[in-house]
Amino acid sequence: MWSHTMTVQDYQDLIDRGWRRSGKYVYKPIMNKTCCPQYTIRCHALNFQPSKTHKKILKKMSKFLLKGEMPTDYDG
Repeated sequence: MWSHTMTVQDYQDLIDRGWRRSGKYVYKPIMNKTCCPQYTIRCHALNFQPSKTHKKILKKMSKFLLKGEMPTDYDG
């Protein structure tokens, strides 16, 4: 099913019933045929408060993307 053709309420109803989304597709996983359990991870974007660790990672990533600077603790 295409997620972008649904109303917000229809999409939320499916998610609440265990459906998942991958890109533009919405699907119902077959739990007895998959190798691993699926866990829902939700982040309420309007209430999100980044931790000190989040801010540190964001700063490193920004330096890399803007200036190409590699972190000094880079293992690669």
